[in-house]
Amino acid sequence: MINRMIAILSGAALLGAVFATPNVTRASSGTWYVGPNTNVSGGSCADPDFSTNESNDDVKVQLAVDGATAGDTIILCEGEYFFTDQVSIVIDLTFIGAGEESTVIDGQDTTRLFNSTANLTLESMTLQNADSSGMNDCISSWQDGGAVCANGVASLRSTQFLNNYSDEYGGAVAAGEVRITSSVFTGNEARLEGGAVATEVLVDAASVIEESVFRGNIAPGDGGAVWTGSTDTLTISRSQFIGNEAGDDGGAVWAVKLNVAQSRRNLFRANVAGDLGGALYVYSSRRSDAAKLKRANRFYRNQSAKRSASDIFVDRDGGMGGPP
Repeated sequence: MINRMIAILSGAALLGAVFATPNVTRASSGTWYVGPNTNVSGGSCADPDFSTNESNDDVKVQLAVDGATAGDTIILCEGEYFFTDQVSIVIDLTFIGAGEESTVIDGQDTTRLFNSTANLTLESMTLQNADSSGMNDCISSWQDGGAVCANGVASLRSTQFLNNYSDEYGGAVAAGEVRITSSVFTGNEARLEGGAVATEVLVDAASVIEESVFRGNIAPGDGGAVWTGSTDTLTISRSQFIGNEAGDDGGAVWAVKLNVAQSRRNLFRANVAGDLGGALYVYSSRRSDAAKLKRANRFYRNQSAKRSASDIFVDRDGGMGGPP
């Protein structure tokens, strides 16, 4: 049994009561500010629309969400945000932080952070120590997405995911489709598939991962870092997969459909699969795809039970995808 890689945040404590909701107006058309400053006149991080503290950070973010309209942007100002419950979203929204080291959202090993039934964009922040165990309100009523679940498209830019856990699929993120750019996934774990990321549900999805790093993610099933379902065509470019581990197939990536022609200039190093495909496990009817992937990407010291498939295993018998 693979041990969970959940970092314990020392010194964080819940302070108790939820403060009364202030009456606020929108800071500017389509934009809300949430932050630790106490002024609440609105319009900037110096004067946020909603002021947070360690006892009700998720409540104040939820109030900003409830006041927003589809397409709005919520600015999460510099600071640490401690959540005791997930933020629920039913419209397309964008959240922008002050940077990966400056805006940090912590689930304290007790809750998922964001649950969206629509499209969700996250940019310039860190999401850590989230846990979706027992939260059956995600995709297909599964406990997917340790930190983030989105039934639509999850667009992730310059965002870091650390030590998150899912009791089903997608240790950090589960979505209908993902578009991941310049992001980092470290030490995430799923109980089933997709140690960091899992996609499913959306028909004709076209997930993209570019210029991102996946390191030390774990899944006891398939896809140590990434698992994509049967309706998703995945493209990976200029990314690094280092030290990820799957108990079954695809130490780094398990994909029913991989855009082989465009999946180029990636590094796969020291990934491990308990069965087949130390780095990649791909369904394809083309015998030549393994050679194409080998030429277009770099593979070093990946391991699998079948030595001939230590880097890539191409399954030509057809694909299966989606939760059982």
